[in-house]
Parts: sequence; C-alpha cells; structure tokens
Amino acid sequence: KDKGRFSSKVVRVLLLHGWAGNAGVIERMTRRLCRRLKDLVDFVIPSAPISLPPLESPPPPPRRGRPNARAWFVYNMDNPSDTNGFLQMSTVKYYKWEESVRHLHKICKDEGPFDGIMGFSQGAAAVHLLLQGHFERIFTKFRFRFVVLAAGFAGSGCGKGWSHKIEIPSLHFSGDADTTVPPCHQ
Repeated sequence: KDKGRFSSKVVRVLLLHGWAGNAGVIERMTRRLCRRLKDLVDFVIPSAPISLPPLESPPPPPRRGRPNARAWFVYNMDNPSDTNGFLQMSTVKYYKWEESVRHLHKICKDEGPFDGIMGFSQGAAAVHLLLQGHFERIFTKFRFRFVVLAAGFAGSGCGKGWSHKIEIPSLHFSGDADTTVPPCHQ
C-alpha cells in the first residue's frame, strides 16, 4: 500500500441506532464491523433520548419485548409505539424531534468532533433530516465530512420546501430482505 494515500489517523463516527433500539442493540448488531475497523474507526454510539413504552403483548421467550426501547422521534403522540403506515403518509410530523436534536448537539459538543455520521433505519432518517438543514442553526459548528445511511428512508416532506442538495459524500446501503423498510423506500 502507498503510505501517502492512507492516513494513520483514526476516523471518528457518530452512529445512530434504529427505531426501538438503543446503544446496546446497535453495538451488538455492528460488533463484527466495529471489531474489523477498530484500528481505523472510533464509533461513538449514543442511545436516543425518547423512551418508548413496552409492547402491550410482548413476544414469547427468548425474545422479551423491547427493554429500554428508544427512538429519535415518534409519529403519534397519543400512541408513541404506533408506526403504522409511516412510509405512506403524505405529511409526517416528527414529534419530539427537537429533543433529539438537542441531545445530538450535546453529544457533538461534548464528545466531538466527528468525521462522519452513520445511521441505521430510523437513525438514517434522523441523519437525513439533520443533513437536509432541519434545525441546521444548532449544528453550524459541527460539520461532518461524510455520511453512511443503512436501511434508511428519506424524511417525509423533504421534497417540499427543504430539499437542498447534501454537499458531503454519502454511502447508502439497502437490503432486499428488509421487512421494515422495503427497498423502494430506502
């Protein structure tokens, strides 16, 4: 390898988990990736600030429901666990999103700087909302050099009124076997 092409500097990446996940869940999901990249990438993995209520009828063991389930935003204030039809909604409201923006700002301030930001599923949608300039005034000091979006979906409404081009390099992963976010929405 040409040593001039590669930096020995470790890249710092803020990694956001998906709906009803938390830092522990995404750490388990990405354990192999993190282990393989440990000399190159320092992942900082926060839990979202919004707690989701337990499932009304949890699945039988060994799956125990969703202890410490978190979200970056909710779609229904009356029933925070409701995600029915969120991909088909013409107008989506992101309830409690401001709370997550403040939380992410604090993480960037206290634990940054970060070279990149990565999101999985709802975490990818949260990254998309941030990069589209939603609440941009809060993030003026924190600029990411790249973004990675995995099994995500575009924040609804992005085509109307706030759809400027994202000016940083991005890598997008989608999967045909995704049962939550079909490939046509990724």
